[in-house]
Amino acid sequence: MVQNNGKIVKKMYIVGIENGSYTLIEEVKIFHEDGNNESGYKRYIVNGQMLINAMNNGQSIENAAVWSGKLTGTTGSLDRFKREKDVNVPCYVILNEIRERNTGKLLGYKLANSKGVVNRPLHEVMGLCELASRHNVYAIQNGVYVKATEDKKAHIRTFVGNGYAIEYITINKNKNSRAVKVSPESKKNVKKLDVMFSPEQIKEMKLAHKNGVDIAILANPGLSPEQMRVIGSCESNGLHARKFANPEYSLDTMKYLAAELQTKANIDNLLNPNYSIEQLFALTLGQGLGLDINQFSDPKYSSEQMMRKLGELREKQWGEVRVGKGSLDIY
Repeated sequence: MVQNNGKIVKKMYIVGIENGSYTLIEEVKIFHEDGNNESGYKRYIVNGQMLINAMNNGQSIENAAVWSGKLTGTTGSLDRFKREKDVNVPCYVILNEIRERNTGKLLGYKLANSKGVVNRPLHEVMGLCELASRHNVYAIQNGVYVKATEDKKAHIRTFVGNGYAIEYITINKNKNSRAVKVSPESKKNVKKLDVMFSPEQIKEMKLAHKNGVDIAILANPGLSPEQMRVIGSCESNGLHARKFANPEYSLDTMKYLAAELQTKANIDNLLNPNYSIEQLFALTLGQGLGLDINQFSDPKYSSEQMMRKLGELREKQWGEVRVGKGSLDIY
């Protein structure tokens, strides 16, 4: 790692215990003014007494302390690392949250255990936590898995008030995406309903108007009554389906985008009538994983080509992180 003139922060964690040996991961971060920060990781394996001696001599461990001459977990019991032989569910330590820079949306976590450091997307971490709970063990040593309720999604909370450190990912705008704008012609069309629209279309526009929707959004004669219904239903619930209020979008595509809106997803990167449902699915997956979707967002790519590229990018973003071997000289 190149050490420029940036602020350097070092943290060390116990990430595994086996047969009296402790596996430690040291994280070194260099923060630069331009935001292009660097991170590096080293792994150490020491016995308990060596670790206690090091800590008594000033070595800080983020998730443990020495109390009455014994190692004790400070962000969850160190017993959480223990496993019965028939339980093949790993236990990790969370090093960082991984969030989208512009929205702050949680995308996943940087995790560490005795095998090394990995980046994992949110749904995988939640799945691992649920699996661990079914085996009456813990997937996270330094956090509490909180199961989903009727009004809250499953999540992980910290034992300490400061929370986890955060790494940010920037999701670039899809250069092949564009939102529809209500045209002046549509506003003029509102005054010519009986002339320009069918009885079925007028029925949908009146229903939308009754539900508080600006019918200029629907006042395109090319929209079918079914398309109008999808758009009007979304708009009446405060969801901006006006972004795809264009007859070039197929009815199935509109329904897909409406379903995304209902989950509070950002559809701005999905707005192109030339995308098939399969292509939209690939883009949705890529966006959710924080990938650079511009690398596969051209509508000319088949959905199979998109998925292959998505897989390559996913492996880079959410795979293993290189970890060096630390010297025991520090002890």
